[in-house]
Amino acid sequence: MHQHAALWLLAFCLTSLSARFWPVLPGKIWIVLLACIVSIIHTHNVKMHIRTALKAGGRLCGVTNWYVRSKKQFSVLPYLLSGIMSGLIWMASVGHCYLAWQLPAGKIQQDVIVTGQITFTQRNDNGQWLHVALSTLGDRHYFFRPVIGVHLPQNMGELAVHQQVKLTVNLKPASPLMNPDGDSRAKMVSMKMIATGSVKAFGNGSLVSPADSLHYRASQRLQKAGYSRWLVALMTGDRALLTDKDWQLLQKTGTGHLFSISGLHAGMVALWSALLTSAVISCFARLISAGHNGINIRLTVAVATLLMTALYAALANWQVPVTRAWLLILLLTLLLIFKVCWSWRHRLLMMGILCIIVSPFSVFSNSFYLSAGAVCVLIFIGWRWKLASYSYFHRIMFVIRAQCLISLFLMPFTLIFFGSVSLLTAGVNLIAIPVITLLMPAGLAGLVLNYNNGLPNTLLDLADTILLWMTQQLSVISPYMAAFDNTGVSGQAAFCLLLSMLLLALPVFRYRKRSAMMLAVPAISFWFPFSTDTWQLHVFDVGQGTALAVSRGNRAVIIDTGPSWETGNALTSTVLPALKAAGIHHVDQLIVSHGDDDHAGGVVAWLDRRADHPLELKRSLLSNTNGCQSGKRWRWQGLQFRAMWPEKGNMEDSNRLSCVLLVSGNGHSVLLPGDINRSAEYALLYNNAALNADILLAPHHGSSTSSSMAFIKAVSPSFTVFTSGFYHRWKLPEDVVESRYREAGSVILRTALNGYIQFTLADEGIGVKRYNRDISRRWYDLRTQVSLPQH
Repeated sequence: MHQHAALWLLAFCLTSLSARFWPVLPGKIWIVLLACIVSIIHTHNVKMHIRTALKAGGRLCGVTNWYVRSKKQFSVLPYLLSGIMSGLIWMASVGHCYLAWQLPAGKIQQDVIVTGQITFTQRNDNGQWLHVALSTLGDRHYFFRPVIGVHLPQNMGELAVHQQVKLTVNLKPASPLMNPDGDSRAKMVSMKMIATGSVKAFGNGSLVSPADSLHYRASQRLQKAGYSRWLVALMTGDRALLTDKDWQLLQKTGTGHLFSISGLHAGMVALWSALLTSAVISCFARLISAGHNGINIRLTVAVATLLMTALYAALANWQVPVTRAWLLILLLTLLLIFKVCWSWRHRLLMMGILCIIVSPFSVFSNSFYLSAGAVCVLIFIGWRWKLASYSYFHRIMFVIRAQCLISLFLMPFTLIFFGSVSLLTAGVNLIAIPVITLLMPAGLAGLVLNYNNGLPNTLLDLADTILLWMTQQLSVISPYMAAFDNTGVSGQAAFCLLLSMLLLALPVFRYRKRSAMMLAVPAISFWFPFSTDTWQLHVFDVGQGTALAVSRGNRAVIIDTGPSWETGNALTSTVLPALKAAGIHHVDQLIVSHGDDDHAGGVVAWLDRRADHPLELKRSLLSNTNGCQSGKRWRWQGLQFRAMWPEKGNMEDSNRLSCVLLVSGNGHSVLLPGDINRSAEYALLYNNAALNADILLAPHHGSSTSSSMAFIKAVSPSFTVFTSGFYHRWKLPEDVVESRYREAGSVILRTALNGYIQFTLADEGIGVKRYNRDISRRWYDLRTQVSLPQH
């Protein structure tokens, strides 16, 4: 491959990968303009004119002399610019396509008829969660088939992957919760997800066509034969039967990739296909008394491997990771057929561009970066530590070293993407991966027999028994995995840490260790002590509910936990991980304004965490019926906490009698009134309570039952925060309430629009950071693309 072409591919790939982090999307006019520039760059005459201009400029300006010294040096510039601009054009076009798929305003939260194919199912206590690749939505037709996620109630029956369905659904734009260490916006784009909602009608005629695919039939035959969910997931990639506890086990032990069919499994199939084909050819050559010289064994093996892996990809439903691996095998086969010799660097670049062109949305998935990182690390290991010899001992040692180094080098990104990492995962995978590799041929052979007659067989029995034994051992060792949670390391810092590790792995050169130490500083800095000169108010995005934290240094007090649901709660899934991501490791107290689930859904989880320390538990939990009552004052980390409502001795738990808390320090104050109504507001005013505060959490999420004008004037907040869900059915805050605060001159902030909000209160003033504006602004944030309905 020509070096200029390699440079173009590298520029294209890196620019395309950067699309995940773009704050804004280039406009359509810019796309046309860039396309014109690219076409101009590739004309020879213009290149000559530019060279001539640079020569003339070089005589006048010494800055450009280095370009003029060599035509070869300058000749790379057009390819570099063309690659960058082509990457911008491609990913910007993909981005505009994704935005064009979004729900029309008239279809949001309205019953609409959709048709499409089910691509994913997951059972839960109340029914099924489905992914549907759309063919039509109302009167709109889709060619590239975006995806919606909908919940099918249990009383409507059960659906399966690959079925063509016609459903009546109620949808809203797909927008996950936005918090530090809990941002799934890119994941939504990677799945082409444009909306979520629920199925409103499913009856006769809703099933357009039944499921009929190799993936579905193989999965159903395994299930009917009585095999475990682990074998079904490994052989066919059908993970619908795996529970949340199963995934927690796999994540904790670092073995989740073994049961999510990926390039690793395609590589195993390719390995066994190559070995089997070579053995068959050898036997055939001996039978006909011919030598291997008369048979092009490499080409035959490559073509056979390509066909077998294509069959396996179909069995796995052409999942994106398997498709990427198959494209690499296809590329290598084509190079062999046409006798083209490329270096691994050029093959990797071409593979990258194939993945970006064939599946551009995979750029936004975490698995893409982990897969690409693993391949790059393998190539780096092969270059840095070459085999001393091809003996079995040296090969085994090379595999062990490669596995350990892959786990080590991918550790920074594993920490960012999954929130925790264990140093023991390398050892677990050193045992688990060979086991799975040996199981694959037996399992696939048994699957072929089962597919033909639908009956159990010895091969599948053996594979299932070994898998069950392995998962039992994983359950035994999972408590001892010594996982390290994310302690505030950002993605940029993790990337710098990876570069530092790679530098240390390179051969010795001048300033190697110094450079590595400098690159490691951003990651290490997160363990430095926090300044206690300021304090923060954290308002978490938990949907329709309230969860707050007041922090100083690396300690915090949580005020309300947010809601709970069938499989968890906001405290453990959102609040605590977000605090850890901010470098806050100690929570000293939980204050619950009242017992409604949208404020207290995580109390049970809090009690479970402190069950071993009853005395500490009693001091650490306050509520409107236990300690958080009028007259209660205390100091924490230099901040003053004052409970202003309800009256002392209250034993009634209701919205009206929510705990009203005033937190003050550094000359600033925050008023947190829970869900009090107007009668409670008037009672506070009647008692001449000092309500003035810089920041106010709007009572009852902005309902018209509270926020009287007299209360607003008494508080006179500079900032008012509404905690509510994005397109929630209650449609809070109400317009009349929001307009009162605006008339009072208060700045309005809404978790429904901004996600997580952080206030920093210092002597110099109050700083505000909104997650999707100031912390992590992304072009694919649908909350900035739509306007919430007026009511």
